[in-house]
Amino acid sequence: MTHTKGPWEVRRCSEEIGMPLEVVAPSRHVAKIYEHSHVEANARLIAAAPALYEALKAMYAVWGYKSDGHTPELSDQVEAALALVEGKP
Repeated sequence: MTHTKGPWEVRRCSEEIGMPLEVVAPSRHVAKIYEHSHVEANARLIAAAPALYEALKAMYAVWGYKSDGHTPELSDQVEAALALVEGKP
């Protein structure tokens, strides 16, 4: 799977009220989020996605295997989240 490399950051498209926020990477536009009650929180979550994905992969590589005695439910959640990101069933 390939995605636009981070870091991603949140920028305001304009200082005008009602203008959307955008998430941008160094080389391109990633997303535009339009005003509603959670716009800034949603934009920050989207911008954090590459870092969260890399951290989750690294954590799972070290701690995530069920055979290591960790909580199987947590391993299942991590596997499901990684599959969702990677487009796996």
